[in-house]
Amino acid sequence: MRFRRAFASLVSLAAFVSLHVQLEGLFGSDGVVPLAPRLEHVGFTDVPSLLVLTGASDGAMGLVALVGELASVALLVGVLPGLAALVAFAAYLSFVGVGWPFVPLQWDTLLLEALVLTALASPWDRVLVRPSALSEPPVMARVAIVFLACRLHVASGLVKVLSGDPHWAALDALDYHFETQPLPTPLAPLVHALPTSIHAAMTLVVYGLEIVLPLAAPARVARPWVLAGLWLLQLTIALTGSYGFFNALSAVLALPLLEDAPLARGAPWLARRVGVEPATEPRRGARRVGVVGALAIGLVTLGALDFLETVGARFPEPIEDARAALGRLHLTSPYGPFGVMTTVRREISIEVSPDGARWEAVRFHHKPDDVAASLPIVPLHMPRMDWMLWFAALGEPEDARWVLLIERGLLEDRAAVRGLFAEVPFAGQVRFVRAVRHRYRFDPSGEATWVRDEREPFGPTLSRR
Repeated sequence: MRFRRAFASLVSLAAFVSLHVQLEGLFGSDGVVPLAPRLEHVGFTDVPSLLVLTGASDGAMGLVALVGELASVALLVGVLPGLAALVAFAAYLSFVGVGWPFVPLQWDTLLLEALVLTALASPWDRVLVRPSALSEPPVMARVAIVFLACRLHVASGLVKVLSGDPHWAALDALDYHFETQPLPTPLAPLVHALPTSIHAAMTLVVYGLEIVLPLAAPARVARPWVLAGLWLLQLTIALTGSYGFFNALSAVLALPLLEDAPLARGAPWLARRVGVEPATEPRRGARRVGVVGALAIGLVTLGALDFLETVGARFPEPIEDARAALGRLHLTSPYGPFGVMTTVRREISIEVSPDGARWEAVRFHHKPDDVAASLPIVPLHMPRMDWMLWFAALGEPEDARWVLLIERGLLEDRAAVRGLFAEVPFAGQVRFVRAVRHRYRFDPSGEATWVRDEREPFGPTLSRR
């Protein structure tokens, strides 16, 4: 239990820190989309966010993020672990409900669901819980966590099959994936260059790991193999693409497939260092077991409905109304990334000029832009502007009007917006800003990282006197 809780709290802490360092630039008073005006006339019952109560000033947003970070640390060291997980959930939910267009992504809602289940699985009756005092969580809480891990992977596989996308059906989706994903790593061009036959075999392996393998989780003897397969999948994804804290969180959710007692017997060296001891039957009040069981069953039921919706099910209106009412809390969510494969990589560059004649592109921290720059490795950090610009490039300018807000922030030389970029040329002298879109492909010669062509404007040019 200590082993699982430690990793869960570290992932939660990483998610909060990643968001915290971007808050001012994304949502601050001088950011891209300031939150304060948006929340002035919103009630807590409409948007369950602490920022509705505190106001969304820069200080208030930073304080809520700090509360989430401290709660994650408390969960890590065992201070009021049940309450700490619930506080972290409330703090993160405060941004998920109001953070358009940069929040949420699917792993934001996955983190919320994981924190709720961590609260159920953690002790509530002790102020400080020593590692050696931890025992197996209530059975239904453990079942709910394993169900989430399996539901996440099975849904991810089934959406590929059911989407009707011809590339997943033809087993050639991975001919495109490594080149077109949002943030490829330095290993991605090498895997992209593998023969099509190997990509097809890898696709079949993905289907097996996502759809078939989790179905073996109810069999105790198969659980270590299920865990190993899911970890292999997440490790492969992380090695070829940067997805923030998603891979680590997915791996943590699969940990309850292993029980603490077998871990302590089979790997005593590791067990001593992560605080695991051979479990004895824990003493729990019948009331707590009953409450945890009822809540876990409710969450499993909601998760099952989300899964059925992912695969195309429709429900009677009363059930839909109830799900919509609970949906604002994000206790459970549907999942299924990459159901349709992107086959052409397009990137938006933002260019600035002091006079309309000399133009230079701003430099991003992580988003591929400079064709000669090496690909980044971004462990656990989720650079939200970089990611959302990848989504924006898939559509048309009128579908991503918020890109103009980024450009306006640069035009007005707002320090908070400039802080989202690695470098802004002509700082303090910018009088023109424009966005352009290119097609990008890995450079087959290896002389550069990318080759790009098909330049086109992405929306109007902004200017100031």
